[in-house]
Amino acid sequence: MVIPGQISLRDVATLKLANTFSGETIDPSQYYNADTPVLITGATTGVTAKVVGFTAGTSTDQPLLHVAYQGTGSNFETFIFADGENISANAGITHTTAYSSDVASSTTFTSPFTATTGTSTELSSPTGPASRKGKAVKVESGVYYVRGFFIQNNEEALILDPYEVRPSFVVGFNVSETLVTPEQDANLLDNSTGSTNFAAKGAHRLKLELSLVKLPRGTVTDENFVQLMDIQDGLIRSLARFSEYSELEQTFARRTFDESGDYTVKPFEFEIFENVSINENVGRFTLGDVTEQGNEASTDLLALKVSTGKAYIKGLELNVFEPTILDINKARDFNTINAGITTAELGNFVN
Repeated sequence: MVIPGQISLRDVATLKLANTFSGETIDPSQYYNADTPVLITGATTGVTAKVVGFTAGTSTDQPLLHVAYQGTGSNFETFIFADGENISANAGITHTTAYSSDVASSTTFTSPFTATTGTSTELSSPTGPASRKGKAVKVESGVYYVRGFFIQNNEEALILDPYEVRPSFVVGFNVSETLVTPEQDANLLDNSTGSTNFAAKGAHRLKLELSLVKLPRGTVTDENFVQLMDIQDGLIRSLARFSEYSELEQTFARRTFDESGDYTVKPFEFEIFENVSINENVGRFTLGDVTEQGNEASTDLLALKVSTGKAYIKGLELNVFEPTILDINKARDFNTINAGITTAELGNFVN
């Protein structure tokens, strides 16, 4: 990262629409306007929201609107759209037929599961309620140094999961290379206007483009992927930062370490829990789960929770953005002493 370009993780509210309205296929892009955001209103609840993005329908899922809620419903108690209610917009909408502003132009999805019969597994699937909450990342426009070039990226948002607030992905740029020819771009023609070769072909150009993509954690990546953020269970584990210009950075690091050694700016705090629940002691995992360090959760382990913090190690800055759970083996070795004598000072503990 040269000029941010900073990337951030945020919640996103989504609204699933029925595939059709009055027999016409829904086009969710009709509700999105980057310059003048469209405001939608629920006919039943009276809830209003601004449309900030959309996802087209697929063979396995309905069309989605990404929304930012603006106001509560008519009863001042409802905060989200209801299943199966009609939606109107403050702008004209065209699927096949044109619908005027403030006229119903779509219907929210109706979940096959009810609040009394739906399980947590069902409600976290794409067949859950129409109004959901997920996670998204957004990168601002900036400049990144990639493959020896300073490349400008556009502002971009990417939905990690429209139905889950604890997804796990690595997010970064996919680098694509293309050749641009003078036949494709007239600006590559020789610009010596007034000379006999002013329209002569110029050289081909190598074009590098950056696009935001997500990959499952643990994916083996190639040179076309530049990682910006590592997300585990909805928490940021690592994040791209400003470039460290080697010689200058190392010089400052050496001086900082010689002068101050290793130290914390925001101290780390520690808590110890059972790895899995034992009697009244509640564990951090369920027996047989895979821990953050890839071990199988068991009664032979303790869970050490390390808080967020900031430190300088060997003069280099270290930031921990989210708490980390470390696995510690419990002491299982023992020795038996018969009629031994222990001398202890007065107090409430013994070393």
